[in-house]
Amino acid sequence: MGDTTKCDYEPGCISKFLTRNSASGNHNDHDGGVKSDVVSSLFKKEYQNNADKRILSKPFLKEQKIQNQRTVFVGNVSLNSTKKDLENHFKSCGKIESVRLRSVPIASLEKPKKVLVIKKDFHPKLKTSNAYIVFQDAYSVSEALKLNNMELDGFHLRVDSASSKTHQNKSSIFIGNLRFDADEESLRKFFEVCGEINYVRVVRDKYTRMGKGFAYINFKDSSSVDLALTMDGQEFCNRPLRINRSISKSKKVKKPESSKTLNGAAAKKGYTKGTFKDIRSQNGLEAQVKSRKRKSDSNDFSRPAKIKKNQSNGSLFDSSKTESAKKRKTAKKLKRKAARELKKIKLGELLSKK
Repeated sequence: MGDTTKCDYEPGCISKFLTRNSASGNHNDHDGGVKSDVVSSLFKKEYQNNADKRILSKPFLKEQKIQNQRTVFVGNVSLNSTKKDLENHFKSCGKIESVRLRSVPIASLEKPKKVLVIKKDFHPKLKTSNAYIVFQDAYSVSEALKLNNMELDGFHLRVDSASSKTHQNKSSIFIGNLRFDADEESLRKFFEVCGEINYVRVVRDKYTRMGKGFAYINFKDSSSVDLALTMDGQEFCNRPLRINRSISKSKKVKKPESSKTLNGAAAKKGYTKGTFKDIRSQNGLEAQVKSRKRKSDSNDFSRPAKIKKNQSNGSLFDSSKTESAKKRKTAKKLKRKAARELKKIKLGELLSKK
């Protein structure tokens, strides 16, 4: 039994392990008998493996999708509200199967969450949580969505379907530079001047439930967005707000392909590879002209260099040097022609002798 202490797990090893020991008659913990800690570790591993199989199985995923079609997400729920309060609020929509309270803001992360929830040891600055309500029929979900923006214990509920989220960017705004303890009700009161509001969503951290500094507000009418944009820069809790239109990720402007190889500063200015080549060529021509001017001034003081402007690219060149280079090229061409003619003459003489 020495090999059992290694805890090398295989599926179904617990039943094999116990049958082996029962057949041998070893039921004591002495001299290689069955050890309780080994059995418990093996049992945990087998239970986790079976749980993973259940989660990854296709029937389980199908059941989860069907259940999501019957589930409703409820946000901005008061911490004073209980499961019975939610059942009484949504019982007119249909028969309720279960109610789950989630995202409860606890006072500290050091203690177990269940203990803090039972003791109601919540964060002093946070007052809301979320909930999931599962109905027996999918038809009840459409009836529950009509209760969006209704009040429960002094808080406006945000009701949305768990299977498909209904977010309209045309009638929504993005609000930035918020305090971390900003809540939905205070933002609702601040923006009620612009028009009727469907819901307010403050984006929070999933562990601490503190705000991340930005939020979204959805209006009933898209014309209210224009009024809300005029409030950009106004102070809310001693902080100037940053208000923009809500834009989906797919509609964000992509960078051009030519600017991908450039750094961030050059790409923002609109430069491409071609523009940098043109700039380098212009800088190179100007440097050549400057060096030629210096050489001509240092070598010949009596005769100034004749400089004319080239009409094609607008750069400056020394005309005397360009003419001498042309003469050299013509002289080389004449030498090559003369050498070819001499070869022809020699070949003709050799053929006539033969």
